[in-house]
Amino acid sequence: MYINTYTYIYVIEEGTVTTNSNILCVIYSFDKVLPIATFDPVLDATDMTANEVMRYFGGERRTQRLGEHLNTIKAEKEYEVNSERTVRNKEVFVVSDKLKTTQIRTLLEKVGLLDKFVQSTNGNANSPDDHIIGIDHRFMSEGVSKNMAVFKILQAKTYAHDQILFVDNVKSVIEYFNTIALCRTIFVQDEYGIGEETCKTIENMFDKNSATAELTLEKQPSIVPSNQI
Repeated sequence: MYINTYTYIYVIEEGTVTTNSNILCVIYSFDKVLPIATFDPVLDATDMTANEVMRYFGGERRTQRLGEHLNTIKAEKEYEVNSERTVRNKEVFVVSDKLKTTQIRTLLEKVGLLDKFVQSTNGNANSPDDHIIGIDHRFMSEGVSKNMAVFKILQAKTYAHDQILFVDNVKSVIEYFNTIALCRTIFVQDEYGIGEETCKTIENMFDKNSATAELTLEKQPSIVPSNQI
């Protein structure tokens, strides 16, 4: 597992600001990160039983651990920011450059993980409360790529680059993200989806005693990631 812990520059238009380096958003690649295998996009997930989908996620025990992991990431924690105490919530997204949003929703729903990513269950793939991004999502309208989706999240949520953590098992994607300094990254080297040690590593990154640095961010030209991946 490779962890990128570089500090990135937040692109701003004028002046300087002071911020902190706490991660506020975690974005998981879906394929072979949450599930243990790649789902065939031509299949209809609605025709699958809950047990069939559960096997796709590695069984009941692993699926339960995924739920616990996501709950840990999303849990409110108290931090000290600029000498003041503050409670922060984390946002969790999942993105795929192979499946439609409804396919991901269906798979997550059948194993009880949908509520980790969706604030409401209205079924609208472009709802601002829906943190599931497939190839038909509005964030993919300018090109179907993970980096475009992450960049759109960064824009929409006004996060600093180092406040987003992206988790993927595709080395070329991670290397590209690091090259353009898009966000923090974790490269998942587990063979069958994200494993126990990787889950613990991510969870430990949210310890309230982890570094909270004040950063003076200088004016920089806008960074727009390529959508070639």
